[in-house]
Amino acid sequence: MREKLTKVLENIIEGFFLLSVFCLPAGPVLKYIFQGALLLTWIVKLVIKRKIDFTSTSMDYPILIFLIIGFASVVVNWTNLYQAGKGVSNLWEWFFAFYVVVHLVKRRNQLKRFIGLWLASAIIVTLYGLFQYIRKPGCLITSFFTLNSYLSQYLILIMPLILSLLLFKKIKKEKIFLGIVLSLTFILLLLTMERGAWLGITIGLLTMGIMLRDKRILIGFPLLVLLTLFVSPLFRVHATSIFQPQCHSERLCCMRSCLTMIKKHPFIGVGLGNFRYVYPGYMLPKAKEHFLHAHNVFLQIAVEMGIPGLLAFLWLLFLFFKDIFSQRQEDKYLKVASIGLSAGIIAILITSFFHDVFHSRQIATLTWYIIGMMVASNKLKDKEGTGN
Repeated sequence: MREKLTKVLENIIEGFFLLSVFCLPAGPVLKYIFQGALLLTWIVKLVIKRKIDFTSTSMDYPILIFLIIGFASVVVNWTNLYQAGKGVSNLWEWFFAFYVVVHLVKRRNQLKRFIGLWLASAIIVTLYGLFQYIRKPGCLITSFFTLNSYLSQYLILIMPLILSLLLFKKIKKEKIFLGIVLSLTFILLLLTMERGAWLGITIGLLTMGIMLRDKRILIGFPLLVLLTLFVSPLFRVHATSIFQPQCHSERLCCMRSCLTMIKKHPFIGVGLGNFRYVYPGYMLPKAKEHFLHAHNVFLQIAVEMGIPGLLAFLWLLFLFFKDIFSQRQEDKYLKVASIGLSAGIIAILITSFFHDVFHSRQIATLTWYIIGMMVASNKLKDKEGTGN
C-alpha cells in the first residue's frame, strides 16, 4: 500500500513540475504555485516513505560553497529584512530548480515529456509574439514576458534543442513540423532586436555544429545570418551599431564602476540584492542611467558576493561542462537532446556577458531546470536501453 501511494505521489510531483515548465512564460506567480505544490507533495511522499534519498552530483560542493558565501554576504552587508530575504531567495530558486530535476528524472520518458511540454509552451510563446508584431509592427516584441530581452533569452535556450531534434527525427512530417517551428522562433528572435541574444545563439549553434561535426550547421547558419543582414537593412544597422561607442557608453561606465566595487569589496561583496542600492555611490560622473543590475551575470556575482563567490560559480560551471563533454552516451536520442540542451546553456552564458539573465526569475528557473535535466540524463543510460 505504501509503495502504491508513493508511486501516485511521484506522478503528481512530476505533473506539478511539467505544469511549472509549461506555464513558466506566463509569469512567476504560476511558477511559484506549482513549485509550492510540488514541494508540499514531495514532503508528504518523504513522510510516507520514511526515507530521504539524496542524489549526489559532482556540483554539490561548489553549490554548497556558493550558498554559504551568498548567505555570508547578506549577513555582513545587512540592509533590511526584505532585501536579505530577496537575495537569499534568488539562490534558493536556482538550486531548488536544479535539485528538483536531478531527483525527479530517473527514466528516459521523463526527459521526453519535459522536452515535449517545453516545446509546446515555446510554440505558444512564439505564435503570440508573432501575433504581437503583426498587430503592431515596429513594436518591441515581448510575448508573455515583461521585456523583449527575456523573450530572446527564452528562445535561445530552446532553439538549439529544436535543431538537434530536427536532425535526429527520421519521419518526414516531424522534420517539416520542427523546421517550421525553428524558422518561426528564428524570425521572432530577430524581431526582439536583442544583439546579445543574436551573438549567444550564433556561438551556441556553432558549438553544437562542432560537437555534432555537422557542416550543415557550421556553414549554413553563418550564411543564414549574413543573408538576413544583407536582405534587411533594419537588422544590419542594429547589429553593426554595437561598434558605435555612444550605443554602449553607459554599459562601459557601469562595468568600470563594477570593477571599482569589486576592488573595494573583494572578499564578500556588497551583499546579495544590494547592487541597486550601492551602485549610485560608484557611478562615474558621465554616467546618466541608474542601473538596477550589472547587465553581466559574472560581474553581478563578483560585485554582490565577492571574488570567492565568482570562483565558486565558475567552479560549478566547469564541473558541469566537464561531465557533459566527457559523457559517452549510447542512446542516440539522449545524446542528441543533451547536445541541443548544452548548446542552449552555452548560448545563454554568452548572452549573460551582456545581460544579467538571472534577473528574470523565469529564465533563471528554466536555465537551472535544463542544467539539472542534463546532469540527470547522464545517468539514464544505466537505467534504460537504447532506442528512438
